[in-house]
Amino acid sequence: LKSFVEGAQIPGCVIELLEEKDRTPLLLVTIDGTDGTGKTALAYGHLDKQPHLEGWTLGGPIDPLIKDGKLYGRGGCDDGYSLFAYITAIRALKEQNIPHSRIVITIEACEESGSYDLDFYLTKLADHIGDSVNFVICLDSGCGNYDQLWLTNSLRGIAMGSLTVDLLYQQVHSGDGSGVIPDGMRVFRVLLDRLEDSKTGKILIPEMHVEISDQTINNAKEVAETIGDTIWNEHAILKGVRPTSDSNVELILNRTWRPQLTIIATDHNSLPHLPGGNILRTSTTFSLSVRIPPTCNPQKALKALEETLIKDPPYGAHVSFKDGMACPGWADSSPSGGWLGKSFEKASQAFFKNRSQALGEGGSIPIINDFQSRYKDAVIMVSGIGGPQSNMHAINESLDIPAVKKLTACMASILADYSVA
Repeated sequence: LKSFVEGAQIPGCVIELLEEKDRTPLLLVTIDGTDGTGKTALAYGHLDKQPHLEGWTLGGPIDPLIKDGKLYGRGGCDDGYSLFAYITAIRALKEQNIPHSRIVITIEACEESGSYDLDFYLTKLADHIGDSVNFVICLDSGCGNYDQLWLTNSLRGIAMGSLTVDLLYQQVHSGDGSGVIPDGMRVFRVLLDRLEDSKTGKILIPEMHVEISDQTINNAKEVAETIGDTIWNEHAILKGVRPTSDSNVELILNRTWRPQLTIIATDHNSLPHLPGGNILRTSTTFSLSVRIPPTCNPQKALKALEETLIKDPPYGAHVSFKDGMACPGWADSSPSGGWLGKSFEKASQAFFKNRSQALGEGGSIPIINDFQSRYKDAVIMVSGIGGPQSNMHAINESLDIPAVKKLTACMASILADYSVA
């Protein structure tokens, strides 16, 4: 990445690879402003990737393939393209002699693990970045389709941890013990019923819900009208399997403003691969992930989750909740407002030949809240190209090449507009 930036030969550009003991590295790129305003835009991205996973049928995680206008490989859309988009956009402005403000690009290396080093670097670089940051850009988000420019107006938070049920100090033959000793999965089902209505998927913990505004509901209706069944049929759903609701509006609200449970992993020691030994297991562990609404208090949600699951365990089972983690969501305080909304629309019409649109994303980017707290007067722009069939974090992850080219052109236009905003 450093070599790519150096090869772009952008005037007034300084590239630094920052490395600290016991820290992940950070790539810092600073481009001097040419508009004389003294303003600074902070552009964010990350270079770390999710695990490779097995089962790729199109290219491989580190074996890139271009097919049908898509680049397959791990991290292409999440968000390996961001630095390339920023540098290409800035270079385009330079080549056309279009003024721009000072731009500081930070590319971190631990986003997929919670951005635990980024705050350290931002604090260390506070004097370098300066106190005139009033525009923050993040291209680590998604889009509803590849036909227009999408502005992310909310992100969900997360509350998660590992729940363990212990019943025995050694394994017992199921023919001898079943019906006498409760199975660990039965206890788990009872505990999960406290958390989620298994018939509807509704989360039953009040602390994980927030009031959904009329503005949010209307936005969901607009998005549903635009993308239709793409909200569910973009996924690798098997023939005959139905989504959780027949209403696309409800699916969008479920995905963006309602808490949802996913069991993301299990302890292979407690649930060994088939065939089993026909025994009652001593212990059963699952990792639970609850996506929470953008404005939900993550610490209160995590505390309520743990208390709900471990109190009064069935059959006196030994129940523990470990490795708890909570991250906040984010909601744009002025979605599509001000100069950015106008600039977004202008760029979308120019390069996508279509209107721009805003939508909430179901994933989490915890660092956005940190940016909002650190740069209180900044306009936050969250966008991205993780759209239909992009498969972020999964096998066959891909980047839509025509769309990312248009997004890059839009980025140049928006940076030019920021200069005169």
